Amino acid sequence: MEFFSQTYVALRGPTGAPQTATDTISRLSDRLSPATLLADRRAAVLALKGLARDCKKDVGDRSLSGLLQVLQNDAEVDADIGKAVLETLNLLCEVDPEGKEGKEGRELAMKHTDAVLANEGVVHTMFGLMGDNNFYTRFGTLQLLSTLLKNRRHVVQSYFLTAQAGAASVIATLEDKREIIRNEALSTLQLLVTQSADIQKVLAFEGAFEKLFNIVTQEGGIEGGLVVQDTLACVDMLLRFNSSNQNYFHSTPLPPTLSTLLLFPPNLPLSESAPQQFALQFWDAQKEANVGYIVDIIGLLVGGKAGGGDLESIVFPRLLIELALSSNAPTSLKTRALKLLPTNFSPPSPSPTSSSLGTSSSSIGFSLPSLILTPYIPVPETNGEEWDRLESASALDVLVELGLSGEYGGILNHFSRAGPDADKAWQGDSIKDLELRAAAIGVFENFVRKEQIRTAILGAMLSSKDDSGTGESTRPPTTPLVHSLIVPPPAPGTTPIDPTSVASTQFACWLFACLLRGSPEAKRLAREVKPSMNSGVPQTPGPTGGFFVPADGPPPPGGQGASEKEDDDDDDDPQTLLAILTENLSLAFLSRSRVLSATQGQEHAHAPHGKESQVETETDREQKIWDRLIVSYMSLLATWLWEDPGATKEFLECGGLGVLVEPINQISSPSASQSDTLIPGLCVFLLGITYEFNREPGEITRKTIYPILTRLGVDTLIGRLNRMRDDERIRGVNPEGVVLELSGGKDGKGEVWFDWAFVDFWKSGYYTVQRALSTDPDQLASASGQNAETAILISSLRDSLRSQTEEIEGLKEQLRLMHAQVQPQGSQGQGKNNEEIRSLQSQLSHLHTTTSSEISSLQSQLQSTQSALQASESKASSLESQLAESQQRIGSLQSQISQAQSQAQSSHELTELRNQLRKSEDKRKELEKELESSEEKKKEVEKEQEDLLVLLDEVTGKRKRDKQRMREKGMEVSEDEDEGGDDDDDE
Repeated sequence: MEFFSQTYVALRGPTGAPQTATDTISRLSDRLSPATLLADRRAAVLALKGLARDCKKDVGDRSLSGLLQVLQNDAEVDADIGKAVLETLNLLCEVDPEGKEGKEGRELAMKHTDAVLANEGVVHTMFGLMGDNNFYTRFGTLQLLSTLLKNRRHVVQSYFLTAQAGAASVIATLEDKREIIRNEALSTLQLLVTQSADIQKVLAFEGAFEKLFNIVTQEGGIEGGLVVQDTLACVDMLLRFNSSNQNYFHSTPLPPTLSTLLLFPPNLPLSESAPQQFALQFWDAQKEANVGYIVDIIGLLVGGKAGGGDLESIVFPRLLIELALSSNAPTSLKTRALKLLPTNFSPPSPSPTSSSLGTSSSSIGFSLPSLILTPYIPVPETNGEEWDRLESASALDVLVELGLSGEYGGILNHFSRAGPDADKAWQGDSIKDLELRAAAIGVFENFVRKEQIRTAILGAMLSSKDDSGTGESTRPPTTPLVHSLIVPPPAPGTTPIDPTSVASTQFACWLFACLLRGSPEAKRLAREVKPSMNSGVPQTPGPTGGFFVPADGPPPPGGQGASEKEDDDDDDDPQTLLAILTENLSLAFLSRSRVLSATQGQEHAHAPHGKESQVETETDREQKIWDRLIVSYMSLLATWLWEDPGATKEFLECGGLGVLVEPINQISSPSASQSDTLIPGLCVFLLGITYEFNREPGEITRKTIYPILTRLGVDTLIGRLNRMRDDERIRGVNPEGVVLELSGGKDGKGEVWFDWAFVDFWKSGYYTVQRALSTDPDQLASASGQNAETAILISSLRDSLRSQTEEIEGLKEQLRLMHAQVQPQGSQGQGKNNEEIRSLQSQLSHLHTTTSSEISSLQSQLQSTQSALQASESKASSLESQLAESQQRIGSLQSQISQAQSQAQSSHELTELRNQLRKSEDKRKELEKELESSEEKKKEVEKEQEDLLVLLDEVTGKRKRDKQRMREKGMEVSEDEDEGGDDDDDE
């Protein structure tokens, strides 16, 4: 009753006359004075709390200072007044999340926030109140602190670093047994550590990691709810972009807890399979979010510079691989796990044999072929409740199969199309599945970066000689990768094109391009690959892929023995892989044109108006599938033929020139306007590559191709290249993603056209091909690997010289600023005695005599170094021209050797030409050494010149400072000296 009485008196006033809200707020504000009783202040705060919702501006203008005073003086003493003042301040500073108050409401809340944060003592008091065990005091403090952090995070963070009880109070809230306070503390912690490495370090060393993982364990691990998600988000924020915390976390016993939370034993030997409780789990959206944070944290530890023990080199990488390749985790988690694998995931120095791929990696601890996985596959029509265990396979095989066939070997797509929706037109692939397959391609590309691994994989595809002495060669069984490359497209009128088969071929082209890109030796081995069309691999991709076999099922029919028997009956010389790809490209062009022509004729003659749009839509879908297949073949061929004259010659001999010219010159179809931007552009690009690198003698030479280019029109060809550059299917590909969302609003459906490696290659070779199209056939090729490397080296040297010059200018500017700062200090010494002035005069005279000679000497040295630098540059240019001539000579000699091998009757001439080539190679190496020595000398001269410039600038600055001191002492300085100083500055 006393409380109500006091509140009523405070509101009524002494006379009982009606009062406005402003009068009431003013009267209540007066009662916040420390001179009043604590009970009166408590009643006033409670009344202001009720008025703050509707009269926020008046309460803030008249009572905010008094409320802050109550917070600092009374909140620690009385819990009730502390709760009331914290809630009132939170109401004044809180921004309406729904935006009902508008811009004025937000500005008012920010104004109140600035008033609260004007004094750091208020924030320090709040951190002290967080240590209070009273529920309402601690909870209200956390709420107000969260509001202030949302409005002015950087100010609160700066006050936290100066608060004595800041870190300890925050950690104490994480240990609170009351869930409401602990959950609010997690939200506040996320705001507090955002973009503040110092606060992250302070909290980490105060034991934040241990407290956070205790919360995760108490809430049930990855099976927990939003609390676990918020807790793991805090751990991620403490570690991300903070190498110090990562090092500290490595030193704690907590990293193994990450794998334990995922039910993966941290001490599991490599020879044992992952436990089934890890591989097969029940998943929901919340669990997926929780595991996503753990996977991200593991990725930080694996990709960071800290650590390097067995946990980071073996356990965590294996966990990511097992999660992505042999578990029933959601597709998005598998994609994330593959992307977080380190890019140096390859053995350091394997020998060029297949068995060498199993050697351990110094950076990871194992290689993909040495890790044996046990994949699982869902039983159809069981809604993921029953799973079949497949035969064990190496991680490399499972990775390749994932790229070729998709998740679970494409069984989900297979049975969905065989169901009631089988008659519906293909609507596109799942974006998540395409992203997973693209991530698998990225891991494979990182694995085959080393030359030895590429040659080992390609060497396993080559035929080997029989040990029986008969001289016959044994062809290896066709791998799923090669099978997906050589499977021919369906002929028109037989069976409709299968989008699944096209996707498999497309990703196979990406995988094979990873083996060839930038490796002349790999391209040479690839030209020798002669796959057998009668192999044990199924000709039509099944739902379980090429090698996936249930562990309790029989082996696939038509194994290696059947393949060898059929090969014995085949007397024809098998085609090379390059010839098969060229033939498949020609068939794809032919089938596409026939299907398009037949469909257009049927639409024009028989289709009613009501069905025209539907038929056209189905035609566009089918044509797009053909376009993707053609783009895949041409992308692989462009990568293969680049800087490979041997492959270019074989491609032209297989009829590749006619395959490329016809689509360039054809009339665009109305229903294929978009594809006519991409397909002809790629044809021009590939045609330019064949013309540029057609350097070996053969039936089709550069002189044969040049009239065709002239007839087509160089400007027309370049125009098609330009239009291809602006195509969205090129521009939409970036290093972070290659999947494009399908137009038309298809939920979760997408498509892929290019990988980022090819788009980057296309952008770098675009201008080279453009120049090549206008090059005379007798002119030296415009693209050369050595010339390009030399140009890059010269460009980098020039950039380095430019950056050094800018650094010198920056140092000069700093000297001038320092000189300007010294001037005011010098003016304070004007009252010193005459003896000091005379001493300065003598010193200045001596310095003037010595520095004049030093400056003259330095200027002469500078001129000599400049002349020496010019001489070294001219010599470097001369050496570069000699190197280019030597390279031209080498190219000419290589051409002569090729002609001599085919025409010369005796080996004497061939030996002589080889000797000449060897001498030219030696001369080229000598010229390269001279160029390197010249560049080193040039760098030394530049460094000497920089030292002289710095010394000259120091002497000049010292001289100017002495003159200034003389002027400040009232001494006279001759005009000749001033002019001389100016001239020195100019020089």
